[in-house]
Amino acid sequence: MSHVRIFLLVSIAFISSFGCAHRAERRVGSLPPNAFTVDELILIELASSPNSSIPPHYWGAPIRALKPLRVHYDRSNIAVVTKQNEREERGVYYYVSISSYLPVDAPGRQFHWNKKADHLEYVFTN
Repeated sequence: MSHVRIFLLVSIAFISSFGCAHRAERRVGSLPPNAFTVDELILIELASSPNSSIPPHYWGAPIRALKPLRVHYDRSNIAVVTKQNEREERGVYYYVSISSYLPVDAPGRQFHWNKKADHLEYVFTN
């Protein structure tokens, strides 16, 4: 019976590690610690208002370091706008753990992992 348990535990560990290694190809950037100076619940309340931009006084050091033009919610995730013109918006994209929206490419929406900076970048076009 103990051999069966060991086999099952090793099998689960192997399958889990294979699954994690496979998922690493599609990375999402989680919010860094202290990204904002207030609790996530307060940020969620801000998102329910018509203007869903997060005011600069709520930005923590990791967000300020990106020198954003503005920060806003995008489908429950956080978009840090670093460049913007009439046709497109670019920046850093953070996946929020409570979000059910996994960032994937779609018309007008592109995402890529910046290996050098180690974060997810996005381009939204109008």
